[in-house]
Amino acid sequence: MLIMKTKIIFLSLITVLSFGLMSCSDFLEEHNKTGNTESIYLEEYGIVGLVNSCYTYTRGWYGKEPGFGLTEAGTDLWLKARDNRQNALAEYDNLSAASSSDPEKQNACLDEYWEMLFSAVNACNTALHYLDLNQVISDGARQQYKGEIAFLRAFYYWHLVETWGPVPVLKEPVTTANTEVVRNSEQEVYEFMLADVNSAITNLASRTSKDGRVNLWAAKALKARLLLYLASEYNGGNYTGGKNQAYIDAAKEAQEVITGSNASFFTNYADCWNQANEDGIKNKEVIWHIEYSANLTENGLPYRLKKDANDNYIYWTQMVARVKDNKTGGNVGHLMFTGMWSNHTKLASGTYKVLDRTDTEAKKTINGVYVGTHFQRYSKGFCRYAPSGYLLDLFNTSTDQRYQASFRDTYTIPMALAPKKDPVWFDASSHTSDTIIYLSKNRTLTANELEKFAAKRFIMGTRTSGTAGTIKYPMYANADGSELTITSGSSGDLIFYGNNLFISLSKFDDWGTGESLIRDLSPRDAFVFRLSEMYLIKAEAELATGGDALGTLNALRDARAIAGQNNRISGAVTIQTILDERAMEFCGEQIRWFDLKRLGKLTKEYLADKNKRAAANFVNGKHNLRPIPQTQLDATTNVGLKGQEGKFWQNDNY
Repeated sequence: MLIMKTKIIFLSLITVLSFGLMSCSDFLEEHNKTGNTESIYLEEYGIVGLVNSCYTYTRGWYGKEPGFGLTEAGTDLWLKARDNRQNALAEYDNLSAASSSDPEKQNACLDEYWEMLFSAVNACNTALHYLDLNQVISDGARQQYKGEIAFLRAFYYWHLVETWGPVPVLKEPVTTANTEVVRNSEQEVYEFMLADVNSAITNLASRTSKDGRVNLWAAKALKARLLLYLASEYNGGNYTGGKNQAYIDAAKEAQEVITGSNASFFTNYADCWNQANEDGIKNKEVIWHIEYSANLTENGLPYRLKKDANDNYIYWTQMVARVKDNKTGGNVGHLMFTGMWSNHTKLASGTYKVLDRTDTEAKKTINGVYVGTHFQRYSKGFCRYAPSGYLLDLFNTSTDQRYQASFRDTYTIPMALAPKKDPVWFDASSHTSDTIIYLSKNRTLTANELEKFAAKRFIMGTRTSGTAGTIKYPMYANADGSELTITSGSSGDLIFYGNNLFISLSKFDDWGTGESLIRDLSPRDAFVFRLSEMYLIKAEAELATGGDALGTLNALRDARAIAGQNNRISGAVTIQTILDERAMEFCGEQIRWFDLKRLGKLTKEYLADKNKRAAANFVNGKHNLRPIPQTQLDATTNVGLKGQEGKFWQNDNY
């Protein structure tokens, strides 16, 4: 059932007051929307609201469709399914600096995220500015807020630098027009972020409990991630002691979180994703999360800084906000990795009809069963991302819990709706459960799978063609599962859409009241740092410095083992071992593209046997960064070539 949350909701005072702050030169034509707000920020309620507002921008990336596109699309783990709306990201098809002419289709939303993240940075800078001026709040509150804001500023900058590479480092609020801007190097940005996160650790030293706000352990987890990225992607940058010391310190911070944060693993990995545990405060594996409220009006995004020619606010597109007016919001992760299963021809040809969600309530009740509710339990018909064969092959289902806890390969219907008169595909006499569709991830079907299919106990979708002449409904076009396509059976038989019905990621499921009806917008929290990441950061750092990476990996794998099974690995650990483990643990959690990029795996050659369509269009060097939005270039007067001093440039080959 739906778990109602009772926790802090970060309302945006900035949205309410519509403050007149500006970001980089893309936003220099904006109006000051309220006049003097300084007196408000010198009051206690004003500074508290300003600090809280700095959190709201996190909901613009985490749990949002284009946020998933920028972090999971075009990787080794996910193939573009039937109605993916971000082909430029999923298959590197014409990714450009220009805003889309149709903002709701094939839109990477790069211009909006550039604006959003720099708006977030500017909000943080403004909060830090007024925290020093405000004389009403206590010194303890000032210290806490400074720590939180320093963390958030570093967190926003991490997304900026990993998405676009060199970006402007802004340390003060932007309040006057400036059409010249320069890009700081990745190393300089990382120095700035680490200074911020060190400040956060110092200021939050006494804040160790979880209450939805940033605490000490969140800051240490971010520092561990930053150091790992700095070492692995930028060779240590300008870090004191160099690359090796960055790895050592990453492992140290990760271990401190493991030991001190009071986080622990669920015995049953599925409990981490159970809807009863979606509250990040209560979930014992979560270090830090993005909060969503069951009251969707509390999840709205701040106003954009831009206005139109008539001085009206411009809303974030529905790709970002999913609503037209931005006044409500929610997490859409539960809609991104599911297939449209209930339009299966064989289901529709039975003794009942598979109903569209727009059908009348009366038509949805058949044999006393509310069909409309049941058939929206798994999806609402969106087909954005399907798992690659590479991802499915990683899981050992005999020893490891994570496949069954993360994916759905079995679909059920109420027994009252089980077809009774179609022996061609379904023998009711052998039907002992309400399973109606089973999708096999295996390249070679097991004897048990073949027996069940031969008995016509359910419809079976297979990895590819399966046993010749027997299995007709393959999910993938090729044996390695690196390409989805529309495939069909024999004449007059089912037309089976491999990019329409596939094994779905289920760990973000949202069933609403009664666990039966999936919602358009979910109040599920988005988990950003989990305990398992600390083990994987530590293992990777140990691999680089000669530590016991195998032991650390096996400690995590022990926690993910099926009861009574040995889930340990042996032999030499490589960076691919780490990457595979991260895939099983974090698939769908908005980090994979960044991991491939930092480890030198975001290449045409690496993608070739895992995601063929992405590899076909991938250009080495170019696609490791996203293009700077054209709107920013148009508003900048010092545009020049890369390497020219004092110039702002476009990323290579865009």
